[in-house]
Amino acid sequence: VMYKPLDLAFSTKLNKYEELGLVNDYWNFVLAGLEQISTYFELVNRFKETRNPFLSQEIAYELLTLYYINKDKYKGIAKDFLFNQVKIYRGLNDDLSRIAYSWLMTSLATVDEEFALGLSNLFQYYDNLDGNIRSAVAIAYAVSTSDFPGLLEKYKVLSSDEDRSRIIRAMASIRDKSVVEKMIQLVFNRIIKFQDAYLVVQSLAQNPFVREELCNLLEANFETVKQFVTMVTGGPWGLSYIV
Repeated sequence: VMYKPLDLAFSTKLNKYEELGLVNDYWNFVLAGLEQISTYFELVNRFKETRNPFLSQEIAYELLTLYYINKDKYKGIAKDFLFNQVKIYRGLNDDLSRIAYSWLMTSLATVDEEFALGLSNLFQYYDNLDGNIRSAVAIAYAVSTSDFPGLLEKYKVLSSDEDRSRIIRAMASIRDKSVVEKMIQLVFNRIIKFQDAYLVVQSLAQNPFVREELCNLLEANFETVKQFVTMVTGGPWGLSYIV
């Protein structure tokens, strides 16, 4: 539903699912070119104090997507919303709120170097951390230190596929363009399992600091990538995930 004016949406008290639907509608209106992004931001601002975990995660995802598209233009609004939400959710202990807190922390560590620097100190205790904050801590460590060798060593000693995926995403968050070739080589050398290759490419593609480098590398080496994928999977169909 597109409300004209937007205030009509708030003429009655919305439940948590209606709030989620409203924001998601306006996000899609923006993507479709049917609504101004300023209206979407007006809507987001109305929910900056929300404790609705579904809504908090949705807005965090949307603002992070805008940051991926244009980090300079959208960093400020993403940082402000996420920082305020992290403060709110820090004191909430129900299961849904803890999940939302994890995603909010991960998103804030991605867009805010200062927050990442503070959170990165917990990486030395990674194995003892609550699973809900491991992704945030790993990404914070990557963003603030660019310690590719250290993250790779951690990846090698982990036994859990979930934790390995967290470290892959963290390595791909490093802002040095050299990380692209390093990670692609880890796939070619089978250090990173081929079934995780899509995660490597997806995570690097989301990183606005290295995305162009990734595109150039894949384009320049497309036949090599195609041959490798065909060899590993027995056919070219696996290439669709990479593309």
